[in-house]
Amino acid sequence: MCNITIQEKNNGHFHTGHYLKGYENIYSSLEEIEFDECYIIPNDIDNSDECPYSSALDFLHGACHLFAYMLYQLFGYEVFKIKTENNDNIHWYAQKIHQGKKAYIDVRGATTDYDEFILEFKESMGNDYEIIKRNIEQDVELQEFNDFWSNTGKVFAVAIIDDNVDYYKL
Repeated sequence: MCNITIQEKNNGHFHTGHYLKGYENIYSSLEEIEFDECYIIPNDIDNSDECPYSSALDFLHGACHLFAYMLYQLFGYEVFKIKTENNDNIHWYAQKIHQGKKAYIDVRGATTDYDEFILEFKESMGNDYEIIKRNIEQDVELQEFNDFWSNTGKVFAVAIIDDNVDYYKL
């Protein structure tokens, strides 16, 4: 991967994608990737007003499991889920060892800085949470997401990844 898309910060961590735009700009950067630009809903489907996707930001909160699943499908990354002590799902993400460090990968891109990665979810996680590695091939929870809108979300996720592959492929 070229040094243009992966940058090392002074603290020795690597970042790609939307992370490079600065933490305060991630939301607006993700919102600029709009669902209606993908043109992936067939013309004969008259459910567009019920569409749960408006932008890539939906894969940070709400459909992160679909994005993590597609990262697994495309690149073979391991998938993890963060859940609270009350068993509430907080976030799904992919992970890969990159240059000897764990890289955390989601719609924002990749980072080896765990603190920066988790900052978005700290408030909803609390202090007692668990990170669970998922066995995708046997994951009943992910297999339940096979309806029209989940499949549409997967196509949207792939469109985002394909358009910005250097954000996600390590």
